[in-house]
Amino acid sequence: MALLGSLLGAPVEREDLKVKEGRRTTRARGCDRSAIVKVFPTEHWARKVAERIRAVEGGQREPEVSHVLALWPRLRTVVLSDVPGVSLRSALRANDASECERAGAAIGRWHLVHSGLPPLPLRAHTVQREIDVLRWRAEGAPPEVRSRALAAASGLAAPWGCTTAVHRDLQDEHVLMYRGVGLIDLDNVAAGPPELDIGNFVAQVERQEVRTKANYQPALNALLRGHSAQGPPLEPELAERCRKLALLRLACLHGDPRLIDLSERGWTWPGKQGG
Repeated sequence: MALLGSLLGAPVEREDLKVKEGRRTTRARGCDRSAIVKVFPTEHWARKVAERIRAVEGGQREPEVSHVLALWPRLRTVVLSDVPGVSLRSALRANDASECERAGAAIGRWHLVHSGLPPLPLRAHTVQREIDVLRWRAEGAPPEVRSRALAAASGLAAPWGCTTAVHRDLQDEHVLMYRGVGLIDLDNVAAGPPELDIGNFVAQVERQEVRTKANYQPALNALLRGHSAQGPPLEPELAERCRKLALLRLACLHGDPRLIDLSERGWTWPGKQGG
């Protein structure tokens, strides 16, 4: 608390945002400013997260991303700037095309600014790494889900290029809307194809559709329009492959075979005929 007070202005108030698996995320509010404080299981983990986030701190005004304010290795702690805004989820659920297109454009610009030269020291997130994550999630899945997911993944292993910086867990809760657009929770940022982020975003929204029996297709189409207008070109076939891998991973994580069914049906991408 003394360290936070010197950084943010004493006195400091704290609000826990997320606690799981030996990790804690807290919002700390001081007299001068607020910050996001992340505590990790090991010193090495904290150092690596700070290193990754520093690699993508600059390059564009929007989306605004968190900056590393402090790294306290012995405390396994990284302190990040607090990005303003509210989750894109409310705009998504309202099928607010304007807001979703604005978010897609900002994500596209973020992909574009790092396109062709992803910043070091980002680790290449190859297709094999993505499948390894799926296999890890499959270990805890019901047997039927595990067997179906792993069988489906075997046909999705063609290599891909790691051409830009990717969030690796892009979903509506990690996109913040205000007069600008913010991008948060970049702990796992890596080098990869932009289709990885977009495919994951679509899969996350599809999971919400399954849970709520809603239709967010207009919002997704608007987000893709924004990304297409401001970001690097997407390869529809690769985006579809990334979407399927994300759905299979989510099916294993949540034990939901309906998500495997969705992956088998396919999704219509701009420039792709059929579904």
